[in-house]
Amino acid sequence: MSDISKGPYGTDILADLDITARGISTPTSRAVIKARNVVHHRSGIDFYPAIAAAKALRGSDIVVGLLEHATQAAAILKGRSLPPYRSRPLVMISCWLAHWLQTKPTNEARKLVHRFRSVDLILTLSRNQIPILEDAGFSPEQLGSIPFGCEPRNFLHEADAPRDIPVLAAGFDHGRDYRTFFDGVRDLDVPITLLCQEANIRDLDIPTNVEVKGVVPYDEYRNLIRRARVVAVPTKELAYPTGQSVALDAGAAGAALIVTGTTAMREYFSEENATLVDVADSAGWRAAVSELVSDDERRQRQARTTHDHVLGSFTNHHMWRSFQEQIAAHGL
Repeated sequence: MSDISKGPYGTDILADLDITARGISTPTSRAVIKARNVVHHRSGIDFYPAIAAAKALRGSDIVVGLLEHATQAAAILKGRSLPPYRSRPLVMISCWLAHWLQTKPTNEARKLVHRFRSVDLILTLSRNQIPILEDAGFSPEQLGSIPFGCEPRNFLHEADAPRDIPVLAAGFDHGRDYRTFFDGVRDLDVPITLLCQEANIRDLDIPTNVEVKGVVPYDEYRNLIRRARVVAVPTKELAYPTGQSVALDAGAAGAALIVTGTTAMREYFSEENATLVDVADSAGWRAAVSELVSDDERRQRQARTTHDHVLGSFTNHHMWRSFQEQIAAHGL
C-alpha cells in the first residue's frame, strides 16, 4: 500500500479529519506490469487497483475511487457481488461521467450506467451534474456533490516577487476554447503567455501577441501562475467544471481571474469575485482582458477578492471536509 499523505488531490488532509486512508502502490514487478497492461489493453479497464486493494479492504469501512478510471474495476466487481467489494460501500469522486452520458452514443451511455450503478455514492464536482445522472437512471440516494479544492501553499506569492507576466492563459483538456480566446485577444497590444497541448490549438491561427510555451513541468507552471497579473481560463460549456483547477490555482496565487461563465464554473466563481465572460463570446474576452490590463486598481482589487474567495471556500481542506460530510449524510 502507498503513503496516502503523498497522494493526489490533497489526500494528506484526510489525517487532519481523523480519517485513516491507504492508497495503492504502483507495481514494480515486470510480470505484474506486463499482465496489467495486457488486461488493460484487451478489456479497456485497469483492474490492477481493484485487485491490489482487495487484501487491504479487510480493515476498511469504505472504498473510495478518485475519478472514473480508478473506480470502474471496483464497480464491476461489486456489481457482480464478488468479495471483498460486495460488502464494502463504494464511493466515487466523479469528474466526467455526466459529460460522457450527455455526449456518447446511447448504447455506450447505457453501458456506463450499468458499469457504475453499483457505486453507493457518486460525488460530482459541481451540482449541475446531479440531474444529468438522475435522468440516466441513478437514484438521488446515490448522488452528492463536493467542491474541488486547491493547495494554496503551492501558490503563495512572495510580496517582493515579480508579477511580470501581463496575461497567462492555461489549460490542457479538451474543454478549453482557445479559438474564441484568440479571436478576442488578436491584435491587442498585450503580450499573452499560453500553456497548452499542441492538440488544443491545432489548426488555429495563433495571434502574434500570444507566446505558446506548450506543456511545462509542474514547478514551472506554479512559477508562471505566481508571476501572472491576470490568468485567463477560456472554456466550452460542458457538464463538468472544466478549467476550475487552473482558476483556483490562479486565485490562490493572487492573480486577477477571467473565466468563461459556464453553468458548472458559476458554482465556483461569480461576477462578485472574478470576471466572467459568456460562452463563445470573443468580444467579451477582448473587453475583459483590455480592462484588467489597463486598470491597475481594478485588477488588484479583483485579485484580492478572488484570493479571499478561493482560500475561504475552495481549498483541499474544504473539499475533503465536504467529502466527510457527504459520507455521514448518506450513512456510509
